[in-house]
Amino acid sequence: MKIINLTSENSRAVEQTAIMLMDGFRDTGSTSWLNLDDALSEVSESFQPNRISRIAVDEAGNVQGWIGGLEEYEGKVWELHPYSRATLYF
Repeated sequence: MKIINLTSENSRAVEQTAIMLMDGFRDTGSTSWLNLDDALSEVSESFQPNRISRIAVDEAGNVQGWIGGLEEYEGKVWELHPYSRATLYF
């Protein structure tokens, strides 16, 4: 397993990440990312400046995990993103 940057050029990983996003929030009560287009849009937003987008990939290059971050407070804080309000209420 290794951690790499997720970039728009890696279309296979982008799609795998979007599918993971949909699957991960499906049973949370969230109404976010119910379809592939919405999830792909969210993943694409992670490529904007002042954001980080990292994936964990296995030996075959398949995405096993994703984290995105938004720079806040002049770079002193990173907000984990995406998140769902449903995930905040365990």
